[in-house]
Amino acid sequence: MEGDPCTHLFFVQTGLIKIYRIDDKGREQILSFIPKGDLFPHTGLFFKETYPANAEVLEDAVLLSFPLLSYQKLMAEIPQLSVNVTKILGNKILMLQRRVTELTHKDAVQRTISAFIHLAIDHGKRNDNQVTLQLNVTNQEIADMIGISRETVSRTLNQLKKMGKIDIRNGQYIIYDIEDLKEIN
Repeated sequence: MEGDPCTHLFFVQTGLIKIYRIDDKGREQILSFIPKGDLFPHTGLFFKETYPANAEVLEDAVLLSFPLLSYQKLMAEIPQLSVNVTKILGNKILMLQRRVTELTHKDAVQRTISAFIHLAIDHGKRNDNQVTLQLNVTNQEIADMIGISRETVSRTLNQLKKMGKIDIRNGQYIIYDIEDLKEIN
């Protein structure tokens, strides 16, 4: 939980973790979804104070918990571990820069499309240009991630469905041609 003493790093072996904060008005702001193979909190590698956000399991998960001080010692002993963590953090910085640009330069419909493109790239299963995205994520969570209303997300998805760009079946989002979806954005 946000504000708890930061004592451990967590590695996601399986499942999906939602990282979020609650603002002063009680609204949820989703910062990221942490997939299998990633770790959190990223700031825990540098700051030993408190957890900067809340973490919630969205899909059944297996997490490895590693004491922060032991992990920092291990990084000093195994330089390749530091290199790998630096790559992870570099990717996180690029993702955050992209999100800031999208939030400041795109309208709500474009932000919705961008969110689905990035979720598909990060979490989808690709078959040529078709991507199947099976995430236990609601339209409200997508809205919370990009700072718009759930209704706008639903309306945009319905519009994309009518255009034949996506389909939604059995909890899966199917993007028929991700390159085509990128072009309309």
